[in-house]
Amino acid sequence: MLASPVMETGSPGVQHDDLILEIRRVLTALAESETRLECDRRSLAAWPGPEAIKRRFQKQLETRHARERGLLVLRLTELRQSTAMPSISGESRLTN
Repeated sequence: MLASPVMETGSPGVQHDDLILEIRRVLTALAESETRLECDRRSLAAWPGPEAIKRRFQKQLETRHARERGLLVLRLTELRQSTAMPSISGESRLTN
């Protein structure tokens, strides 16, 4: 999921458009993760297997989702911080 190259947020040359694209990419990945979890939950609920196995699979789904979501939220936090931190020269990091 996060295998694509990640923009360096600490570099002073970060462009506003690049930042917006990266935020959109991460938000899209977050939405896809939420959708996948919901679809997997529905599929699991419809599966006629034993309840004990369903519970185990449900726990695995929740664990995977929490890990994915945590990484994505961390990335959004990094991006937010990159916009709030002034550069050494005191100028905004966002440039057009």
